[in-house]
Amino acid sequence: MTPRTRRRATGFTLLEVLVGLIVLLAISSVTLLSFRPQMAPTQDDPYVQIADARRAALASARDTTLVVTIAGAPANIHIAIDGSVSADSAALLDETTGRRLSDDGSR
Repeated sequence: MTPRTRRRATGFTLLEVLVGLIVLLAISSVTLLSFRPQMAPTQDDPYVQIADARRAALASARDTTLVVTIAGAPANIHIAIDGSVSADSAALLDETTGRRLSDDGSR
């Protein structure tokens, strides 16, 4: 009697297929999020208005003062000749660039 030879099974186990699917899903989700369209700010956005006024103040070499509504409250904004911005604390603006700070006040 000859010893019985075991034939090795070919193919993938269910666990290997699931791991492969999870890896593909993770890669596709990151890829899809990176190609998400960015929404452009509108002219009604107060930060766009501040940026436009800052550009105008730098071009004309004149101080500019404007009032914009941020979070339902008016905010007084003063833009100096050098482009520095002085604003109410509710505006959350960087004084040197006029860019919006995050909600916690960090850059």
